[in-house]
Amino acid sequence: MESLEKIVKLFTADYRITLASEDFTLARIICQTNNVTIPDIARLKDGIENIGIQDSLSIYIKISENEADIFSSTKSNYSEFLQELGTSLSQKEGGELIKITIDINKKKVNEFLSLYSIDLFCAYLGELNLQQTLSIFSSTLTATSNLVFKCFGIADAIETSSISFIPFAEENYTARQIIDRAERIATIYSSIHSSSSFKPLLLPEEFIIITSSQEPTKLATVFSQCAFALLILSLFDLIQIDDDEISYKLNGYKTIEGKYVSGNATDSYAELISIYNWVYNSGNLVDKLGLARNILSLHLEDTNKLTIKGNPYQSILSSYQVYQKQNIKQYIEVRNKISDQLIDFNKRATTIVDTFANGYQKSALTLVTFFSTLIAIRFLTASNLSLTFSLNAFIIACVFLLVSLIYLIILRRETKEQKNRFERSYINMKSRYTDLLTSGDIQKILNNDIEHLDDEKFISDKLKWYTAIWGTTLGLIFFATCILFISGAYETIKNMVDIFIFGYIKSLK
Repeated sequence: MESLEKIVKLFTADYRITLASEDFTLARIICQTNNVTIPDIARLKDGIENIGIQDSLSIYIKISENEADIFSSTKSNYSEFLQELGTSLSQKEGGELIKITIDINKKKVNEFLSLYSIDLFCAYLGELNLQQTLSIFSSTLTATSNLVFKCFGIADAIETSSISFIPFAEENYTARQIIDRAERIATIYSSIHSSSSFKPLLLPEEFIIITSSQEPTKLATVFSQCAFALLILSLFDLIQIDDDEISYKLNGYKTIEGKYVSGNATDSYAELISIYNWVYNSGNLVDKLGLARNILSLHLEDTNKLTIKGNPYQSILSSYQVYQKQNIKQYIEVRNKISDQLIDFNKRATTIVDTFANGYQKSALTLVTFFSTLIAIRFLTASNLSLTFSLNAFIIACVFLLVSLIYLIILRRETKEQKNRFERSYINMKSRYTDLLTSGDIQKILNNDIEHLDDEKFISDKLKWYTAIWGTTLGLIFFATCILFISGAYETIKNMVDIFIFGYIKSLK
C-alpha cells in the first residue's frame, strides 16, 4: 500500500485511510484529511512516474459536498487540475473535511499485470470464495499461458508453474513454461466426470509455490486451498465445486462420496501433490490413475476433511512395481506367442509353395508315364521301329496336355487365393494384439514386417518359377508330339504315294 500512500502524501502528510483495496482491474485508496498542500507540477509528475505505463491514474479531491477536482493521467491535465484545486481550497471553510481518492485502473498487457499492494490483493483474494477465486484466475490465464504480477513492495520473486509475482522494477523477466498447460488440462478433463457447468481451466501446479524467500501468509493460504481443490479434481472420479464446497466421488477398491469445505484443515496436501506428479508426469495415465484411485480409496479416513491415513504414495509406488512386473511377464508371454505365430506363418508359406510344386511333379510324372507307355506300345506293336504318332495317339496326347494345362490354371488360382488368405491372416493377427500392445511394440516384435514380406516374396517368386517350368514342359511336350505326329503322317502319305506310283507303273507294263 506504500505506493498508493506515496501519491496521497503529495497532497497531505496528515490523513486517515477509510478504504484501501486492490483486485485484478483496480487499485484504490480513499483518505480523509483537514489540510491539503498543492504540489508543483514537477513534484506531481515525479510522484506518479512509477505508475505502470499500461495503467491509468485518476485523482479525486473533494471538499465537503462540493464537486471534486479531478486529475487523469490519460489527459495529463496537470496545470488545469492544480489551478482548480487551488480555487477549491481558497473557498474552503474551516472544519470541512477533504476526501482524497486515488484510483489506478489496471490493464493486462501480454502476460504482465501491475500490483501496487500485494497485501491488499491478498486481502481481496481472501474475501472471495473458492469458486470465485478459481473462476477469475481461469479467465485471466485463458488468453495467455502465464500471468506475471509486477509488484511494489517485494524484493524477490514468488513463482508457481504459471503465476509469478516479481519486483516492479525487474526488467527482462522470462516467465516459466514447464509444461503445455492446455494439453494437460484436456488430459485431466478426459479422465474425470463433471456434471457441473463450472470447469476451471487451471492446474494444481499453478498454485503450488516453488520459488519464494517468503510469500505472504494470506497468499500461501489462498493458493494452497486452490491447489488442493484442483488436486482433488485431477485425481478423483467426480467433482463439483459450489462456492466453498467441493462435492466428490472416488471409485476405487471402495466407492467413497463426500463433501469437503475449502479451508478445513487437512494433512493430505503434500501427499496428494506427490501422487498427482507421479500420475501425470510420465507413463500410462489410465493405468497409473486407476491404481492411484484404488489405493486412495483405502487410505481416505475422514470424508469431510479428506484426511488420508498412512502413506498412500509409497503404497502406490510399491503396487505399481508389482503391476509392472506382472505386465513384463505378460509382455514376454505375448511376445513369445507372436514369435511362435511368425514361425507358423513361415511354415504356411513353405506349405503353399510345396503344394504348387507337388502339383507340378504329379502332372509331370503323369505325362512321363503316359508318353513312356505310348512309346513302349508303339515299339511292341509296330512292324518297324520308327518313332511316330498316329492320329489317335496325337489326340490322346493333346487331351493329356490340355488336362495338365487346366490343372495348372486351377492350382495357380488356388495358390493365389491361399496367398491372399495368408496376408489377411497376418493382418488379423496384428490387430488382435492392439488391445495388449501399442502399434510401435507390435511393429518392433514383428521386425517391421520384414519376415512377412520375405515370405510373400518367396511365395510369389516360387509361383512364377514353377509356372514357367510347368508351362515350358507342356510346350516342349506339345511341340515334340506335333513333330512326331507330322512325321508319322508324312511317312503314311509317302507310303501311299509310293504304292500308287508302283501300281500305276505296273499297270503300264
